Amino acid sequence: MVYGSLFVALILNLIEPPAVLKYFYPNILLLTAMFWAVKIPRMVNVGHGFMAGLLLDLLVGSTLGIKAFAFSLMFFMLTSAFSKLETYSLLQQSVSIAIISFVGQIVTFWLEHLFGLAFIDYHTILSCVSDMIFWPVLWVSLGFLMRFRHVRNTNSQF
Repeated sequence: MVYGSLFVALILNLIEPPAVLKYFYPNILLLTAMFWAVKIPRMVNVGHGFMAGLLLDLLVGSTLGIKAFAFSLMFFMLTSAFSKLETYSLLQQSVSIAIISFVGQIVTFWLEHLFGLAFIDYHTILSCVSDMIFWPVLWVSLGFLMRFRHVRNTNSQF
């Protein structure tokens, strides 16, 4: 179920949003991977964040390794500084995700700047805000899917 949801999130991440939502489109792959890192940290960790970022680098065509490094850093922040994120309220979780996302955007910009590919884009903040707004929707949706799958598996064992 984890890899299936990550695959769907990757497809949704690759879909070009309408022009109106271009700068206000959440990073669904990152948020989905972060959800699983919070729910099952023994199974989804920094390595998965690196692989998700590397796959996104390959499919989007950006400089190889920039998103991978940024995703790894965000996952490290999530697993170390925000290790008890699951116990926070949804509002606190959303703000924490926005902070992590903003740090990831800054690191991505900085690395692209080192390679000479960066330009100043003030819409980065909108992306972080959209991640913050989309997090509760994702948290509830994937949490329901996880519980539904767990209940279905326990009922089929009898």
